[in-house]
Amino acid sequence: MKKIRHSASILLISSALILTACGASEEEASNNNSQDGSSEQNMNQNEGVTGELVVDHGDKTPVWALNAELSQVNFISSKKIHVVETHHFNQLAAYIYSDNSAVLTIPLDAVDSNIDIRDQRLREQFFDTLNFPSAVAMNSIDVSGLDQLAVGEREVQILSTSLLLHGVTQHIDAEMIIYKISNDQILVRTKNPILLDILDFDLENGLETLKQLASLSSISTAIPVDFILVFKRV
Repeated sequence: MKKIRHSASILLISSALILTACGASEEEASNNNSQDGSSEQNMNQNEGVTGELVVDHGDKTPVWALNAELSQVNFISSKKIHVVETHHFNQLAAYIYSDNSAVLTIPLDAVDSNIDIRDQRLREQFFDTLNFPSAVAMNSIDVSGLDQLAVGEREVQILSTSLLLHGVTQHIDAEMIIYKISNDQILVRTKNPILLDILDFDLENGLETLKQLASLSSISTAIPVDFILVFKRV
């Protein structure tokens, strides 16, 4: 098993994933936090998965499944040039199948920016989850290679992923670190943040709407994404 692979490992997201953020104005954020408690407290309460996703595997046989409670997909937004914030998703589902395919699903309604009004705007105005409910990352991976990794061994793989978001598919390559936690668990994380451009997914209209609603002078179209995914053997 080579230390650098081009057939690669799992998913992105996403790493989905993806995208953007926007938001509410500082005044809205302040009002929201005063009603719901401190930002730090709210973030701690919202971390992790909020419910199990039901996935139709078709005729595929899953051999590894995501442990959503131990996994996280984060994306970073930048507005008004110098205001930077981190957001995530409260639901994830991913499987690696016996035919060497891997699929990560991110329900976009599960976006969590720690501000309710901003989450609503992201769902309705930006992602348009009524018509595009999920982001999906797909790629191929050598399942036998995962079994050959020794416990405690790690390696870097070049991830080649097809990311479907907002009805648009883009192909993304990124370096990933895969770590064999135990015989029944593997950890996959980004070596460096993956930079996505929301313009590549025809999301500029939604971005402009967010700017107007939040009275923002600018929101960056470049979105860094990073994640940690923990898989357990099925």
